[in-house]
Amino acid sequence: MTESILAQKADYAVPAQGRRLRRFDGLTAAAVAVAALLAIPVVAVFLHVFIRAEGTLAHLAETVLPNYVTNTLLLVLGVGAGVLLIGVTTAWLVTMCAFPGRRIFEWALVLPLAVPAYVMAYTYTDFLQVAGRCRACCAISPGGARATTGSRRSDRSAARSRC
Repeated sequence: MTESILAQKADYAVPAQGRRLRRFDGLTAAAVAVAALLAIPVVAVFLHVFIRAEGTLAHLAETVLPNYVTNTLLLVLGVGAGVLLIGVTTAWLVTMCAFPGRRIFEWALVLPLAVPAYVMAYTYTDFLQVAGRCRACCAISPGGARATTGSRRSDRSAARSRC
């Protein structure tokens, strides 16, 4: 019995006879040419790693590159931890628990994937900058303290009128 199973697996491993390779046509040649053209800058940067630089690249590598690499790695670790903590938790809650509004959360949690990253970055930057809507709506001064205009009621109405 085991011999027949091994024979069946061996039949699957053998490629079909008479099968030809695809021919190299004009569209394939154009795709290879575009890919090679787009790969030139990446290859040039990769090759500069092995070439002793004397100018700007050497200066950058000696002065700011270690700090940039450290900041990048810290950012990667922080974002990864945040995604694991928030993303996995919310996905588990939506999948495993039944609560009011669950179907809305199923879609709302996927919506950020539909927005390109650069559009979201510009939106957050515009919203959270010093003169942005977030600071205006919260009536926060650039120093971090709440702006006071005399009474609490006027603070709220001033914040609402700015939004």
